[in-house]
Amino acid sequence: MSRKFLMLAILLSLVIYACQKNHSPTEAYTSPKYAGLLAVPDSGYIGSRIHLFGIPFDSLSSNNFERFVYFTGLKYPVQPYIFTSTDVFVEVPFGARSGPIGFKSEDSSYLFPNFKVLEASPDSGVTVKHYNLNYPILEKDSYMIDFNDALIKWQGTVHADTIILFRKGFCGDECTFKDIIKLLDTHSDLPEFLEATRNDTIHCCFYSTYNDTVKAGILKIQDYDAHGLISGRIFYRNKLNTPTSFVFWYDFKR
Repeated sequence: MSRKFLMLAILLSLVIYACQKNHSPTEAYTSPKYAGLLAVPDSGYIGSRIHLFGIPFDSLSSNNFERFVYFTGLKYPVQPYIFTSTDVFVEVPFGARSGPIGFKSEDSSYLFPNFKVLEASPDSGVTVKHYNLNYPILEKDSYMIDFNDALIKWQGTVHADTIILFRKGFCGDECTFKDIIKLLDTHSDLPEFLEATRNDTIHCCFYSTYNDTVKAGILKIQDYDAHGLISGRIFYRNKLNTPTSFVFWYDFKR
């Protein structure tokens, strides 16, 4: 066997092995399945809160389970916002599609097989719609605590028909962040989306900036008054290809 042919055979074997190891999210559920995981509700919009129960969550870590929830359509799992021994609460992430959701380990899975996602996540552009989630946005939901333990709130300004919401603070000793949302007042019940950017700047050593601009997402407006209260939430996939979101709330009358 020639050296060239041998190297080609080795390369082909590595490619086949890599393909076998790189399972899609759906293939993650082909291992033995354990019934009992329940989801309420059994359908939801992007951002809806889902209650998972019916299995012994307190035993997951001892059985080599990850404390993350897998959704069909996503390459990576998402972290619940509440995880107890009997209940898990998670939000439907941007990019999720109808299909199984659940937990998995190396040799088994707990899943709810038929969760229905009621809206599609756009591949490009930002869709603006009325708020349709199963919980209200409260002002405190938009607060952040920065690196210096300061309470960060949204601020706002208006230039002609352009509404600008922003907040800024510290993300480290020598690091600052700034979030900006720009909307166009169309003098109707919903604004037009212009821009949303998250910016981190490191001021020491090698000066650098990290900009994460929303290029595809869903903007859900709960309150909209160009001269009063504006609140809502943006769901999108960040530069690291991870589903994320942020809540905004600002009252121009204050």
